[in-house]
Amino acid sequence: MRGFGKAAYAGQQLHTSQPGGQFRGWDFRDAQLHKLNLRGADFRDADLRGATFWECDLRGADLSHVNGQSEKDPERETSFLGCDMRGAILDGARLNGAVLGRRHTFFNQRPPYTATDLTAASLRGTQLRGANLQGVVFAEANLSGADLTEANLTGGEMIRALIIGAVMRGAHLRAADFSGAQGGTIEQFRESSLTSSNMNHHAMYTKPARLPEAIAQDWVLRETENAARTKEANSNEQ
Repeated sequence: MRGFGKAAYAGQQLHTSQPGGQFRGWDFRDAQLHKLNLRGADFRDADLRGATFWECDLRGADLSHVNGQSEKDPERETSFLGCDMRGAILDGARLNGAVLGRRHTFFNQRPPYTATDLTAASLRGTQLRGANLQGVVFAEANLSGADLTEANLTGGEMIRALIIGAVMRGAHLRAADFSGAQGGTIEQFRESSLTSSNMNHHAMYTKPARLPEAIAQDWVLRETENAARTKEANSNEQ
């Protein structure tokens, strides 16, 4: 994969089994990369706007500070479809509106893909506002300071993930599993949507996401206290 200019892959469709690669700062806008062996590749500071990675091996790849902003244009969204990104580095990457999650299909539309696996990946400060992260595996990943505002994390696996300072305002966490997640606070989850999820505490009528044990207990206690105060207020009004 060497010997090409930095804009060599912009708008191109690639099919190769060659491993790795040094692509720091390269232009991959609107490129289509299919079943590439990119294990350990260096994509730092690359322009990935509109690029699509299909079933690529990106284990241990460095995508720090890549630009994958969709800029509210669905035709230019950056997609990682069914990719293996275990141990990848995405620190500071701009992936607002990107698609990494499970995608379904209707009639003759594009084929469906399974969710990307980001087990043990580093996503410190990664921007994922409004991203499709449905079913994505973040087990043991570092999401400290990541921006997940209004992202779709339905069915996501956040088991033992580090979520210190992660912003989840308006994020959809239905059926997401945060078992053993570290560094989270109840305030983080209160700003998100937890309705109709699976939870290990059946006392909650809304069945929100499976939260870390301490946060789940605190949540149930607060909801019980709120319900008692509401009941008392209603009684006083009668």
